[in-house]
Amino acid sequence: MKVAIISDIHGNLVSLDAVLSDIRRKEVDSIVCLGDVIATGPRPLECLSRIRDLSCPVVMGNTDQRFLSGEKGFGRNGGKEAHMLEKMHDWTASKLTNSDLDFIRTFRPTVSVKLPGDVSLLCFHGSPRSNRELITSATTEEKMNEMFSESGEHHIYAGGHSHVQMLRRLGTSVVINPGSVGLPVAVLPGGRAVNVPSGQYAVVEADENGMRIEMCRVNVDIESVVKDGLASDLPYADAWAADWHPGSQANVRQKN
Repeated sequence: MKVAIISDIHGNLVSLDAVLSDIRRKEVDSIVCLGDVIATGPRPLECLSRIRDLSCPVVMGNTDQRFLSGEKGFGRNGGKEAHMLEKMHDWTASKLTNSDLDFIRTFRPTVSVKLPGDVSLLCFHGSPRSNRELITSATTEEKMNEMFSESGEHHIYAGGHSHVQMLRRLGTSVVINPGSVGLPVAVLPGGRAVNVPSGQYAVVEADENGMRIEMCRVNVDIESVVKDGLASDLPYADAWAADWHPGSQANVRQKN
């Protein structure tokens, strides 16, 4: 049985379509989405529609939850970036219908999947206890044990939120992050964080002989991504487009 895991789409339809096309070629049995479907991207409604059409389980991301709670405030210190995020959020919120909001309300805190060979997979957004907690390769095992203390025993844990692909051990279990479909983060040699045109996801496969995990990356045409962003009426679309970097993953390092 093959399960594709996608996360952090953030309204980027060009990358989402590229990733879904690649997933179809792999002939997976099911898909799980780890949330953050629409926020801060140029095509929120189209991305939400794509996910709805998949009829797959969706985890509640921290940005998804904002559209239901009406929470305001971005960033601890405010400033230009926080102002931009707030305007993008308000623009997206203004486009959502009651039907869209009802669909977002079906997103779950966690999704549990039983795989062949008695393999169990637990999916979440940030950590099993909070969609705002961040897990990276640098998170201590002590801190992770605290985050996972009430999640039960599972062979594989899958979470998003960091926009960086990761695979690490936690005791006898494996913790993975499929990366981001729509806003994969990397850092240039000079220290600037950018998005790279590489739609990311993971495939978990299990059978009676064991389990396998594949971390996948799909090349995305950066010109199409930028053109789509600038063609929308997303606030600060020019700043959103400027965060995309044409370099390959070989020329940047992942941000943790």
